Amino acid sequence: MRRLLAASTTVALTLTLAGATAAQEDPPNTSPAASGASEEATTMTQPLSMAYWGEWDVHRQAARHRMHNAATNVDNSKAKKAGFYRSLVGISGDELQWLSNHAPEDCYAADFEAWRTAVEELDASGKQAAALAKQGKKGSLKKAAKRRDAALTKLEALAFSDPSGDCANPGELEPVPPMLAGEWMAKPVYVEDGGLVDKSTRKLTIGDDGNLLLQVPGHHICRDGGRGPVTLVVKGNGEVATDGRPGFAWLTKRVDCQRKGRGRERLGGPREEATLLAYDAGADVLLMDGSPECYWRVDGGSKRDCQTFWQGTLAQAEVADDAVEADDMTEAEPSAVPDESAG
Repeated sequence: MRRLLAASTTVALTLTLAGATAAQEDPPNTSPAASGASEEATTMTQPLSMAYWGEWDVHRQAARHRMHNAATNVDNSKAKKAGFYRSLVGISGDELQWLSNHAPEDCYAADFEAWRTAVEELDASGKQAAALAKQGKKGSLKKAAKRRDAALTKLEALAFSDPSGDCANPGELEPVPPMLAGEWMAKPVYVEDGGLVDKSTRKLTIGDDGNLLLQVPGHHICRDGGRGPVTLVVKGNGEVATDGRPGFAWLTKRVDCQRKGRGRERLGGPREEATLLAYDAGADVLLMDGSPECYWRVDGGSKRDCQTFWQGTLAQAEVADDAVEADDMTEAEPSAVPDESAG
């Protein structure tokens, strides 16, 4: 099974990302500064209202691809390692965290809850499978896989459904184009047919002139063609899009395998159908349309930006930790000298 860089690209290319965060609660601080910080933390962690034709549309599509990719990794894992089952649970857990951090408009509240129910079922099936994989019960894993696939089928249907209520489409957004030129990167995990695990870093460059360059070291397409683990190079050209989902719409010019000392071997291109790199301003990340990869800025960004996109806002315990830390700094004596012997 081969997956596409985008529906319009002639050469298959795939990418993914997973992760999790944890937080620890501190003892309550009853100082006035802490009380103010606590109120701010409460405000920051209230569910965020969002429109259907906006963040919900971008997130839902990206999350769908991410969950499907994690399930495919499980299926393609040659040794059926429990770690890939746990990764799927981490991803469904991220989605449940995101849902708890957001509140839908009334016009699609029923669709939102239907999505949550399907994700909860996927999460439960993933936890069941992870436990079975750890115990080495391969036979029982087949039943768990059917339960998981049923949840994914439901998510697929929901992802392509229009809102059941009257959610007006705002049409073309006000043209406030984001600054997308620069270098971006993604660190996905893919398990290809035969159990080959691909963890290569994707490097994406968008020029001021709209030229796009995507480089994928050791991509399986080049390896499968007998060229060895060389770099797949995708060139394109595009422009910032504000109509519908904001992002960078681009056309593929050519796809090559970069062979050391032997130049590039062309695989395909050009294409006339545009691919979209959807942009999420809140996390400052790009999402490749048709696949789950999340790109963060090389200059000033980090992998954590993608985790912010997948989970939504920070968990309350994390915000509380930051508030207590800020309060401790406020109460410190101006003349105090830190004890460097403490390490």
